[in-house]
Amino acid sequence: MQGANRPGAEPHDEKSEVKRNEALARYDAHPGIAIALLAVMAFLFIIVVYQFASTGVNNATFSSRDMRVVGTQNPLIGLLVLSSDGKKIGMVEGVDGEPDGKISAINITTPGFLGFGAKVVTIPEGKFRRIGASVQLSVTAEEASKLPPLRAH
Repeated sequence: MQGANRPGAEPHDEKSEVKRNEALARYDAHPGIAIALLAVMAFLFIIVVYQFASTGVNNATFSSRDMRVVGTQNPLIGLLVLSSDGKKIGMVEGVDGEPDGKISAINITTPGFLGFGAKVVTIPEGKFRRIGASVQLSVTAEEASKLPPLRAH
C-alpha cells in the first residue's frame, strides 16, 4: 500500500485500492469522453471570447435609404436601448428616415443566448426617445422580445 506511508495520507485497504484502480481504468478505456469534454469547453470559450470582443464593435449596416437620409453615421447608432421597465434591450443598429431628414424608425439588435438567436427589430417613431447616452423605449422588455425580426430592406 503505497499511500499509507506518506504524511497526511489516509491508510488504504486493499478493497478501496481495487475500487480506485477500477474507476481509473474506466476513464483510461474511454479517452473520447475527455476529448469531447475538452472540445465542448473550447467551443464555449470561443463563443464567450467572441461575444466579449464584439460587444464594443459597431457592426451597423446601412441601406441606401439610411445613407441618403442620414448622410453620415447617425448619432443614435450604437447607443444602448432600454425598455420602459428599465431593462437593457440591445443596441441601435440602424436608423430609417424620410427624405426630409426626419427619423421614422430605429432598428435595434436584441441579443440572444451566447450570440445565438439575436435579431434586429424595428421600433417606429413615437415609441422611443433619446435620453443622454441611451435610447428609452415606450414598450416593456417583454413586448420588445415579441417583436418580429426585421425583414431585409
